[in-house]
Amino acid sequence: MRNGDSTSRRFDESLTERIQNGPEEARPHAKAWLGVVQVPNIVGVDAYATATYEIDEPPKFGVIPIVSLGLPFNLMVFGHSAVWEGNRATVRWHDGGEYVERASLLPDGQERVTHTLAHGALVAVFLAEPDAVDWARAKAGALHAAHRASVAAYRAAL
Repeated sequence: MRNGDSTSRRFDESLTERIQNGPEEARPHAKAWLGVVQVPNIVGVDAYATATYEIDEPPKFGVIPIVSLGLPFNLMVFGHSAVWEGNRATVRWHDGGEYVERASLLPDGQERVTHTLAHGALVAVFLAEPDAVDWARAKAGALHAAHRASVAAYRAAL
């Protein structure tokens, strides 16, 4: 099953240059799916949601299949990649150079906050692609709505 039309288009357009052996080739081998929501703020997810100044760019989101360690895929979304080991995913993230951190996540949709030098993000692992797409889309929308509400509340208080 493909990502929703707009998600797939955004994913394909923005990440093509970062993918080797793309998601279409990896899809049949997927053990789980990594959802990533990246906020356009260097201070992180919470700071974006509660900022009192307006940031024009909404959060970006995307999903990639997670395949078993050793398969010939190097999939990445917003600096995040993952491999399947045992019954969980090892998720790594970086800021354009070396990986800065990693986490071992079960495919249960639990969110994990990540930080790089330039962005904050939320990641979660799901067994099914539609669940990852739905979570990423909903979380990006909720973060953007919280940000806009925070800015509006600040302006109303002036």
